[in-house]
Amino acid sequence: MNLWLKIRVWSKIIFFSIIALYILLFALNNLTTKTKLWVFFGQEWTFESSVLLMALGAFVLGIIATLLTRTIFRTMAQLREMKRKRMEKEAVAIISRASKLRTREHTMPTAKQDPAFPVVMDDRKPGI
Repeated sequence: MNLWLKIRVWSKIIFFSIIALYILLFALNNLTTKTKLWVFFGQEWTFESSVLLMALGAFVLGIIATLLTRTIFRTMAQLREMKRKRMEKEAVAIISRASKLRTREHTMPTAKQDPAFPVVMDDRKPGI
């Protein structure tokens, strides 16, 4: 193998080993440290546990809150989209019903239809 490839592989191994060792030491030191978590007023509303478990719990609760918030916003967007589609569908239905209506033809009576009411077409403008 190439010398640079060996250096690269061993440097990654050393780097990830140091990170794993740090995580292990962090977990061991914080697992034994106890602390109280105040939940509500009164002595019975406190919770005693290790710092590590509380940090893990806070992390998990943050993930759950993020997912719930994202779900709420997606649901609101879906409801708006459904309302928009329903309104478009109703508008199309109204337009299609209106196009099916028959229009009434307005005819002016002629002399042949009603001799008592003669129609005289006048091309003059009003007021002249």
